[in-house]
Amino acid sequence: MKYVKPLTLYQQLMRKNGLKNMLLFPWNRHRLLCLEMRDKYFNLAVSNAENTIAAPLCTVGRQENDIDLLIDKLETSSFYYDAMGIIVRLPYQINPANPKGAVEKNLVKIFVDGLCQTTKLKDFKYTYWDDLITLKNMDFVIKHNVGIISEHLDLPEELSNDIMDKFSAGRVLQNCTVVAD
Repeated sequence: MKYVKPLTLYQQLMRKNGLKNMLLFPWNRHRLLCLEMRDKYFNLAVSNAENTIAAPLCTVGRQENDIDLLIDKLETSSFYYDAMGIIVRLPYQINPANPKGAVEKNLVKIFVDGLCQTTKLKDFKYTYWDDLITLKNMDFVIKHNVGIISEHLDLPEELSNDIMDKFSAGRVLQNCTVVAD
């Protein structure tokens, strides 16, 4: 994998999906994947063909032997969705004294360095997206909507938190494409 700056990745994506390619090969639209590292699992999201919105794709456990599964998921998703790059979420800590299971930025970067060593992902480009760049009101909207859903469906708090976590990778990818526009 090769690191590129966020704007560079977006510009390369737009060039690949340019007018000529859109007219000749409208079915061949390149997309972006988003990888979010959590305490116990990874979230994976994919952008739509126009790269304007994102949707959660899957969750992969974070045990030792599941790293190969994650690499396979990235490879398969890249092929299936014709993804040309990965946006890796860098977490922020609101209160460093009490991170509540937040993964540190250094751990994410060490993990991505390990992914760069694999030959399966050598053609991938990746960039980091810092959550501090993310729009603050997007978190409010997600929490509000999931709160309403869980309240009306009478879901346990743990399940509603799981739902919010699964949408967070999609949120990161969607914010990234909105800011780049």
